[in-house]
Amino acid sequence: MSKIAVVGAGVFGSTCALRLSDIGHECVLFEKKDSILSCASRVNQYRLHKGYHYPRGNETVTQLSKSSRRFEEEFSSAVNYKMKNIYALAAEKSLVNTNQYIDFLRSNSLDYRIIPECDFLRSGMFSSIFEVNEGLINFFLLKNLLTERIKNSKNLKIKLKTEFNNEFADEFDFIIICTYGLSSQLLPKKIRREYKYQLVEKPVVMPPLTLRNKSIVIIDGPFMCIDPMIGSDFSVLGNVKHAIYQTSYGYQPDSISSEFKINPWEDIKDCSKSRFHIFLEHGSKYIRDFEKCEFKYSMTGYRVININREKTDDRPTYINNFGKYFEVSSGKIDTCSWAADQLVNLIEDKK
Repeated sequence: MSKIAVVGAGVFGSTCALRLSDIGHECVLFEKKDSILSCASRVNQYRLHKGYHYPRGNETVTQLSKSSRRFEEEFSSAVNYKMKNIYALAAEKSLVNTNQYIDFLRSNSLDYRIIPECDFLRSGMFSSIFEVNEGLINFFLLKNLLTERIKNSKNLKIKLKTEFNNEFADEFDFIIICTYGLSSQLLPKKIRREYKYQLVEKPVVMPPLTLRNKSIVIIDGPFMCIDPMIGSDFSVLGNVKHAIYQTSYGYQPDSISSEFKINPWEDIKDCSKSRFHIFLEHGSKYIRDFEKCEFKYSMTGYRVININREKTDDRPTYINNFGKYFEVSSGKIDTCSWAADQLVNLIEDKK
């Protein structure tokens, strides 16, 4: 069996390392933070994506039709189906209309129910409202599950607060980079990819009772969402436009402008340093009582996107390979189990 380094202990790195160790490979999981799932896996909406969010992204939806089921098999106890998900199609500035969205849902066998109105939405702002049962991920349970599995694995060692560098490369037969496109310097030039990097903020709020445990996505364009943080009383806000502080392109993100007093992957504790008020102003146009959300803190980090995907908004997961190096270019969180399966097949083929 092979000795394998997995770099990055997010949900992708942790799942891949466990899968490889389960079949007998000797794996070492490197993580520069002091715990697993500390960066992109945490700065998330925790939605179990099945495709509803991507009416223009055929590649993403096709992949999710397989990968979400695989995630449910592996992490069933961390998936919550107790609440409905609302997808509301904006009447103005949407990139798809009602008929197009319904055609998309039907062609991808995505179940839905059209509802005439919704108590917590400003109905005049929408051309149609859809209720679906997509599911939400309990991040806390997911982290605990992976922590326990790593702890009990005989063939997997984890090195926290340890940054992998190429001086370690000769110690391993294979090196798997699962750092969300943020460590291109570790890869051979042949498989380095340029990405679009967006520095983003996701406020965590105490919602009013009317919005407690409500998952609402306004689609499809420069809109917003609110999703429950399952396992707590809080919710997470997202905003396609206003969450983005800075955008850059290349092999790594540009230095953060001095006008932005935030650090990626560090929480904003002071509301005055957040864009929370902008989130509230925008969201209140669509959702009743949204202005009653109370700021608790904001998560920050990078959203890493394959370049030239604006037209389709695709977010697929890829595995790039050259020699003994692999990069998992991750998309939606619930593709992690599927990606781990693919990686096992690729490495087994090289033996």
